[in-house]
Amino acid sequence: MANTPDLLPFSTDPFPDDLIVAVTREAEADADRIAEFLRYLGLQPTAEKPLGFSRDQLLFLGAVLRLASWEEAGVPIHFSVGLPPASRILADGIRSEEQGHGAYLEELSQVVHKLFIDRAAWHGRDLGGVVELGGLDDETALDALAEFLWSRRLAEGQGKR
Repeated sequence: MANTPDLLPFSTDPFPDDLIVAVTREAEADADRIAEFLRYLGLQPTAEKPLGFSRDQLLFLGAVLRLASWEEAGVPIHFSVGLPPASRILADGIRSEEQGHGAYLEELSQVVHKLFIDRAAWHGRDLGGVVELGGLDDETALDALAEFLWSRRLAEGQGKR
């Protein structure tokens, strides 16, 4: 994907195109999860009664729901840096907002984005979900990759028969 500085309010030159694509896809998934969560809560906006959330509140909610999706997928990357489960973070965020400490929301969303960039396969979604990269030595990672690719080859071969 080529950088399109005429469409963006900032330069993306220092960022690899793969990272820009991956972050964009994750932001879209965050937005989908937020919409689904709000529907689940029965919060449907209308023209007469729109929902009002700040930028930080939406980024926080997206980050919490991303963490929850990682937990559900069995890849709780955030546990490795000492963060609690997503449900606890959500409760802490609500409490923080009620007490007027909005910095917690912004800080948490930045931590989650950094975790994704630093520890997740940017295109893990292409493999069906989040893939954590940290914690493996090179030999173990190569063995796991070879095993995965071999199993995919076998599965594809069986489907063609």
